[in-house]
Amino acid sequence: MLKFFFLPVVFLVGLGCKQPDKPLSFFPINPDSLIDSQLRWFSHQPTSLKKITSVSSSVLETELSFDKIKWGKELEPFRALSLINKPVYRYGYEVSVSPDPKSNLTIKSWTAKNRAPIRMIRIFYLNTPDQVKRIEASLEEKNFIFVTQKELQLEFSLMGSPIELERYKIAGYQKYFWGSPGSFSLEAFVRKE
Repeated sequence: MLKFFFLPVVFLVGLGCKQPDKPLSFFPINPDSLIDSQLRWFSHQPTSLKKITSVSSSVLETELSFDKIKWGKELEPFRALSLINKPVYRYGYEVSVSPDPKSNLTIKSWTAKNRAPIRMIRIFYLNTPDQVKRIEASLEEKNFIFVTQKELQLEFSLMGSPIELERYKIAGYQKYFWGSPGSFSLEAFVRKE
């Protein structure tokens, strides 16, 4: 009698212990890990940066040498790309894959179907998504005070292992409800010393 009672209870308990679903990852590259790997590379490889900054009509060109902390601050805006993998956006993107008509790369794109802050991300890769050559993204933030739109680009060399950052760009505008939009652009080229 005990055996008869024990088996159904174990079976019912087993049914109630469903394994949680694994989170669906939209973006095959973890942006935080990618940036952290670049910071590790920069800490071992002396690098400098040629930076061209434009705000409205003013342009400034500078040459800088960075340590790991300054690099971390410099690449911080790209950590926003991690938002795409938040569970709230699990079903919020349409994904497509196509060949790049300008190169031998493949383009994988994520386009927002709703009001997600990341409107679009594209990765350009050689054979597999971990052989990324370029990442492009469009971000938008809106509230009752302002609207901000940014275009982000990261470009890598496929020659090294791990991949090495060669160039990045941030461009966009910010508009407050009481004024006209202010545009900005930053383009930087990484140089090994």
